[in-house]
Amino acid sequence: MKKIIIAIPVILLGVLITPAYAGATANNASASAITKKKVHKPVRKERNSNWDFYMAKQQFAIDFPNATNATWSQERFAEVSFTNGNTVEKAYYDDDNNLIGTTTNVAYSTLPAKGQSAIEKDFPGYTTSKVILYKDNEDNDVDMFLDLMPSSNQDTYFAELNKGDKNIAVRIDLDGQVTFFRDL
Repeated sequence: MKKIIIAIPVILLGVLITPAYAGATANNASASAITKKKVHKPVRKERNSNWDFYMAKQQFAIDFPNATNATWSQERFAEVSFTNGNTVEKAYYDDDNNLIGTTTNVAYSTLPAKGQSAIEKDFPGYTTSKVILYKDNEDNDVDMFLDLMPSSNQDTYFAELNKGDKNIAVRIDLDGQVTFFRDL
């Protein structure tokens, strides 16, 4: 009887210690696996000091030496709206203050002819209210994420189409391939 009374606490202690040891071993294994993986920065960190914008502004001055009327803000990235010659543009900078890309409003007629034909065929009755050209900085591997969809690593057009109360956006690549982007 004494052996049973002593055996019960020993068994319970063994049952309690074994999962804890296995968890610690599993946690150590996953910790070493994590250290082997490349850690990626978050899409956007808050720029909470003037120093961050100072560095982005310095890079902007190098990237666009003739820019005027620069206005800075922060959404997902550091953004600057500015005038470049006669064109109003917007540039986006990553956490390391490197240019990601720029956007410019352009005329519908600048779309590739194949893209214009595809829009007219696939979206009959829609009118185009806005066309934006996104120019990717191919020297920077950071991609823009537009509503949780990465932009391609190439220059791309986006067109806003309207039909009654229905508003949508489509993506047009430089070859004129048109794909639905999202509802607006």
